[in-house]
Amino acid sequence: MALPALARDFTYTYEGQTITYTVLDEDAKTVKVARNGNVSGDLVLPEHPMDGDIEYTLTTIRNYAFSSCSALASIEIPNSVTTIGEAAFSNCRNLIEINVDSENQNYSSEDGVLFNKYKSNLIQYPAGKEGSYNIPSTVEAIGDYAFQGCSSLTSVEIPNSVTTIENYAFEDCSSLTSVEIPNSVTTIGTSAFRLCSALTSVEITN
Repeated sequence: MALPALARDFTYTYEGQTITYTVLDEDAKTVKVARNGNVSGDLVLPEHPMDGDIEYTLTTIRNYAFSSCSALASIEIPNSVTTIGEAAFSNCRNLIEINVDSENQNYSSEDGVLFNKYKSNLIQYPAGKEGSYNIPSTVEAIGDYAFQGCSSLTSVEIPNSVTTIENYAFEDCSSLTSVEIPNSVTTIGTSAFRLCSALTSVEITN
């Protein structure tokens, strides 16, 4: 019986940025973004990374792929991506914009914020954005690590559509001073407001 092929990594440079990819399926020619810890500036992910003369299709961004890339400013995600892993862009202190191709069938973006396609799940608020934020009324869940490390977030308005605030959602939002949680929320995850050093008030309605 033939053994499965081992995962293989390669690098590809596109628009001045060199990124490491891992082959998911050699027959289907699909790849995922590997862990890339030192990416900076404006990143455009290609739909079809090349390894020599072989063309692949980017379908996946792995867990923590760009987590803590402190100099990453923006990222463009192509329509071929079907899976974005946990905390892929968390704690990127200077990230101000995540944009998704409008033809993508699984994800979307609005004002630089990453959502699932129909904006029912807020996946990632860029940690470099400043000031206040009103979460759209379509959102039902604030995802794991969604606002983690957003040190310049001063206030957030959570609409009545939200039912779930997931694990570490607002961890280390050091400028957040108060939060009002609407009565629609039925679940607050582990350490959702951990290390929010300026937080003095949490109001839960009703």
